[in-house]
Amino acid sequence: MKLILALTLLLSGNTFAEERAEVAKSFMKALQKELMTGMKKGPKAGLIHCNDKAIPVTNSFNNDKYEVGRVSLKLRNPSNAPSDDLKKVLSKYSSSSAKSPMEAKVIVLSNNEEVFVKPLYMKGACLNCHGANIQSGVKSELQKRYPDDKAVGYKLGEFRGLVWVKKK
Repeated sequence: MKLILALTLLLSGNTFAEERAEVAKSFMKALQKELMTGMKKGPKAGLIHCNDKAIPVTNSFNNDKYEVGRVSLKLRNPSNAPSDDLKKVLSKYSSSSAKSPMEAKVIVLSNNEEVFVKPLYMKGACLNCHGANIQSGVKSELQKRYPDDKAVGYKLGEFRGLVWVKKK
């Protein structure tokens, strides 16, 4: 899949930003596919499957050409904590929503590194693990896996965080 993506980008003459946008889109599709695979057995199974697959999927997109990740101000996984630069960007996006979205774009960090960021807005399936009314089985599994979880209480369409892509 990544080889096809790389060839498509090479042949299409995409700009630097478009190239990273395609990587971000493919990354999110791969994560969503894993979530939906687990969700076929219910929300708790979806959480467990997603938790087991998120890091391998992320690592499969981190290579000698790109580094990708997800970041939020309300952390579930402390290893995804934003840098000071990304905290500022997250704050700028935090007032946006699916009804009033901000666009994905390339930003320049304080070290002059260019990073593509794409906002994530809460969708229906996401509320099973990130919403205000989480099922007790899911809630206990979240507590077990993420004892300091802050990534809950969201509403449909609310800004959740950013997907980012850096070119190496």
